[in-house]
Amino acid sequence: MTNITTEKEIPLDSLVIGKAQLRSPEAGKGISELAASIRKWGLVIPILVGPAGKAGKYEMIAGRRRFLAHQELKRKTIPAAILDEKVDEQNCTDFAGH
Repeated sequence: MTNITTEKEIPLDSLVIGKAQLRSPEAGKGISELAASIRKWGLVIPILVGPAGKAGKYEMIAGRRRFLAHQELKRKTIPAAILDEKVDEQNCTDFAGH
């Protein structure tokens, strides 16, 4: 069973977008509104990441829109919940609600 080991700020440039996050062509919709909310209230729910297999890199499992909003805000880091092991694409749907 995969578990969250820690939560911390990670650099945006250390993220690799997971295959499950590439499936939605509408992920970019409403990013400006989300960015405005994050600017005002902060990020309420961290993104979910796991090891990417490359040193210092993380694979994004959930949170692409939050990631895009942070890019729009020109932030260098993003809060992330970090899983203890790599999640295969087939199991990524288990985290869709995160």
